[in-house]
Amino acid sequence: MSSGSGSDNSNSSSSDSSTDSSSSDSSFLSKFSTRKFEFSKSGSTSLAKWIVTGIKDEKVKACREAFKPTLKRKSEFLVNPTLDESIYLRLKVSKNSNASKTNIDPTEKTLKKLSYKILDLIKPLLYLASRANLKKRKKSDFIATQSAIRLWATLFRDIIKSRKQNILAQVYPEFINLLDRSDIWSGGEDLFGRKFLRHLVNEAKAQSTLEGISKVNKKASPRSTRSLHPPRIATRALLETLLPISSGREIPTLTPLNVTGILNWAAHSVNYAPAHCRNLQAFYAKHSKSAKVDLSARLPLSQKARGDLD
Repeated sequence: MSSGSGSDNSNSSSSDSSTDSSSSDSSFLSKFSTRKFEFSKSGSTSLAKWIVTGIKDEKVKACREAFKPTLKRKSEFLVNPTLDESIYLRLKVSKNSNASKTNIDPTEKTLKKLSYKILDLIKPLLYLASRANLKKRKKSDFIATQSAIRLWATLFRDIIKSRKQNILAQVYPEFINLLDRSDIWSGGEDLFGRKFLRHLVNEAKAQSTLEGISKVNKKASPRSTRSLHPPRIATRALLETLLPISSGREIPTLTPLNVTGILNWAAHSVNYAPAHCRNLQAFYAKHSKSAKVDLSARLPLSQKARGDLD
């Protein structure tokens, strides 16, 4: 295994060219047809045994330490991220717990351990990729390596996203949709990162502002639209008082001041009133002509109220 590490260092230039040609790799992969192949009986038997019974810890450790790649760019992406301090503190409050970052959430603890194992997988794959441009390598081997790396990247991304979703659903569930954005992640040692936290704060401020505006509007508007809507009250009150009068009956409790106040109330409710005032105008005109008595005499209106109805 040590000779493999030395070979990796001696072929750093080929690794650079492999990294810089990622766009051409993608086009090359798209043109590559599906290859069917057979896996040996002995290899299949060993694979089945490893899956069913597992591999001893010391052998797994040897495989893990056999390859140690050095990324010349974006090396922070080969790190298993931990909880951001601010998110951790929020989680402690949410759970009412003083547990450490490692033990604050059982799901996060399990997924983080799995993240380490997935990170181990990329090391031998990167080693193979660094050798892919050697003359002895076949194009099919190069394609296989590149495919494996892409599948690994998808797997690692998915498990990191699952970790984020698990935590965010507990502390800020209303912002869970931010996980679908691909432009606010920076990678590195923190699970969420400063870039995401800045967007989270901005979203929270915007939501708080909108909620404040909504509360102000609720205070300024009537509590019940149906029961306290000024023009509707005015219309209903006027109908209840004028219909009996139009038939010639007396309304002992009605005073001119009541009607004037109702009409002025509707007229001043400019946010709602235009259509209602037109309805009042039509009602007044109709019943003034059909009433057995003169409504203007029985119900004297103020000059302003009269102007609103004329």
